[in-house]
Amino acid sequence: MQTLRYIFIIVLVLINSVILSQHKSFYDDEGFLKNRFEYNFGIGASSCLTDVGGSDLTEQELKKKFAGTLLRGVYDTDIAKSNIVLTGAFIYHLKPKVNLRGNLAFAFLSGSDDQSSIDYRVNRNLSFRTDILEFTAITEYYIFKPSTGNKFNLKDVSGHKLAKNALGHIGLYIMAGVGGFLYTPRAKINHSYDANNPENAAYLNNHNLIDNNKYHRLRPLHTEGQGFVNNDGLSTDFDGVNRGKIFKENKTYKVVSMCIPIGFGIEKAFNNDMGIKIEFAGRYTFTDYIDDVSGSYYSKELLATNPHLGDKAELAATMSGTASGDNPLWNATGQQRGGASSNDFYGFVTFSMYKKFAGHSKWYKNANINQTRKIKASF
Repeated sequence: MQTLRYIFIIVLVLINSVILSQHKSFYDDEGFLKNRFEYNFGIGASSCLTDVGGSDLTEQELKKKFAGTLLRGVYDTDIAKSNIVLTGAFIYHLKPKVNLRGNLAFAFLSGSDDQSSIDYRVNRNLSFRTDILEFTAITEYYIFKPSTGNKFNLKDVSGHKLAKNALGHIGLYIMAGVGGFLYTPRAKINHSYDANNPENAAYLNNHNLIDNNKYHRLRPLHTEGQGFVNNDGLSTDFDGVNRGKIFKENKTYKVVSMCIPIGFGIEKAFNNDMGIKIEFAGRYTFTDYIDDVSGSYYSKELLATNPHLGDKAELAATMSGTASGDNPLWNATGQQRGGASSNDFYGFVTFSMYKKFAGHSKWYKNANINQTRKIKASF
């Protein structure tokens, strides 16, 4: 019912804006040439949907939600793990309803299994955090443009007001583009080892666990055995099914990936030059390693003795998560650790302010270059 309520509110807003947009806007078709350039700075919340973490809903509860299968990712997002995002943009107004935008964003993403109600996540007990530095090239298209209104209530030759009222109406735009981002997944050691469990006790007796509160960079640790060949722990589960990407020898995933931003925004103009925007946009990515989790569990023993890792071998074995939790067989070598069939996703909700400025002192001349003016003699 809550989802239906949100949909109903959005529909009402769209209908109201469409009705208001039927009135002639305060801006004419060439008015955008006056302030063709725009700076935009914003702050907001970031969230992600990866293999690690998720909401506190059970599998049964997720399936019962409205359009559960279709919107599973939405319901399975852990809002409590939302973080901050800072954005800056330069916008060029190409056409009256089309903008080109270069967007820079710095964000934090995180996730943790500890609040999940799904058994295998609780047992896995992994967590992560990463910084995101993103640059995107975006095209914006106005479904309807914002109007500032006109305090003098001026009318056109047909008697229609140039603006609906002093407040004008809110604009709505959709956006899409392409970009790239830098990410650095890290995590603390948060595994719970039960020394009474024979398999865990055997490991504890032969290895010294590194226990501290610092965040460790996960990519150099090859926690799923990325690039380690000629062994039985390479990206397979107990059925022998490929569960992860195969890398070249001693190689692992890249620190840079591409993304496709897509979303919509609501704009309120204070005057011709300034205003605010609220934007909702998701990022479809081309990597499944934002959280360092994708394929299957790799052999803890092989990690701990891998010469390529050097003095990080013990830490890699610990951070891999194998044989932790109440059900160590679920996390045994070759068992599924993540979902390699789908890539990671993240998104931002941002509030920003913008300032427009003229790009050329002869904007008016250019805007009216094809117009002629007839002067009638008064004598």
